[in-house]
Amino acid sequence: MAPTGLVIIERRDGWTLGATVPKCDWTRLGPSDPVALAEAAASYAERWRLRHPSVLIATATESSYFARLDADAARRIRDHASLGFELERLLPLDAEEIVADCIAAERTVSESVGAVAVALDRWGPVVDALESLMLPVTHIVPASLLVLQRAVETEVIPKNSLSFWSMTALGGEPTKVELFDLDGVGRLMAWRSCGIDPRSVEREVTLQSGGMDRDDWYWVTDPAFVVESTSAESGSPRYLSVDVLQLLTQQVRALVSGRDDPWFDLRRGPLARHDPLRPYRSRLRTFAVAAAVFWATIVGVCVAKGMQYREQTSQNERLQAERFRDALPGQRIPSAILGRMRSEREKAIGQRGSGLAVELPGRATDTLVAMLAGLPEHIDMEIRELRISGNELSIELLLESQDDAGRVAAAIQNEGFSADPPATVLVGGNRVQASLRARRNASAPIGSGGNVGASR
Repeated sequence: MAPTGLVIIERRDGWTLGATVPKCDWTRLGPSDPVALAEAAASYAERWRLRHPSVLIATATESSYFARLDADAARRIRDHASLGFELERLLPLDAEEIVADCIAAERTVSESVGAVAVALDRWGPVVDALESLMLPVTHIVPASLLVLQRAVETEVIPKNSLSFWSMTALGGEPTKVELFDLDGVGRLMAWRSCGIDPRSVEREVTLQSGGMDRDDWYWVTDPAFVVESTSAESGSPRYLSVDVLQLLTQQVRALVSGRDDPWFDLRRGPLARHDPLRPYRSRLRTFAVAAAVFWATIVGVCVAKGMQYREQTSQNERLQAERFRDALPGQRIPSAILGRMRSEREKAIGQRGSGLAVELPGRATDTLVAMLAGLPEHIDMEIRELRISGNELSIELLLESQDDAGRVAAAIQNEGFSADPPATVLVGGNRVQASLRARRNASAPIGSGGNVGASR
């Protein structure tokens, strides 16, 4: 299920609420304080059953600031705090009173840097009120820049264009248009409002063109908005009719789903104090990418090894088939070649079954005689229990010491038995009870053991 985005658009005369879900309509509100706005947003989400929506605030042009910093200022920018101090020289606000953002890549590829800022006292209470009602704010972006970014990325306008937009659908003034000047790679060089009359537009076209004629500029209006044509002195504009709200909704949907990032995001610094991981987001993203690459590499290596093993298995099967045809020409190659070859070999040497010699059970009397013959001389012992099964025996002895148990086991081994180490237990007095298990090799000859000691 795609993530749900709740959009709050600031207008000159109030607010507009919307969502990325197609079933939701746009709801207009009058001027509202932050608490009333947050309550209206919560009611809107509940009415349309938006589950855990991410809130995107689209600020109005009138409450947003744009500035282009020169190369010297760009070199002094180390972080967003230093960016605020550089903008302090250009804006009517102190560095502590604004939250600003810029495109970091521009500091290395451009001689100047474009920056956007908003007033902290305007948006801090709004963010606090929304998040107190469990409506997390994920992005704060000027509404006009959301529309422009979508238009550039979908090639509605080219990356090197000068365009004049009517933003009345977003609550803009009907007597003004917004000017956007992009360089050849889509960097925003200028953004400001100007009058909609032809003379104002001509002046801006000339200013942005450096006094030269320019014929690559665009006049973009809403389908329901009609403007007076400009004069021929400013060149021939290319007229476009687009749905501004639709572009904004598409861009919000891309941001909420994580498929795109905004050019400028003012959800940072004091406006992101409810998001403790915000300063580490880039590092966490890098870690996540590295982890994904690591696991992708592991999976790739495993797949490659699996293919290698399958190829080796196929080669071995082909080699077995060739050997089978050489050994048994004219016969059908079976599925279990190795088992068939083993069977044929056993037949060739006159054996059946597994081809392993089966040891026949020995006689108990031979085992007894061999055991008695192997008992050492001059050791007093008492045989308390003796069990014999074929070539195996189990005997319990009563001895004088633990050393005697070891001597008995060694003597039996010399008579062709394989004996386990004896287990000994100290019983009354100084006597030792030893338990011994042994197995006689049936092919071992019966020797002549020494005479058995005093007591057996």
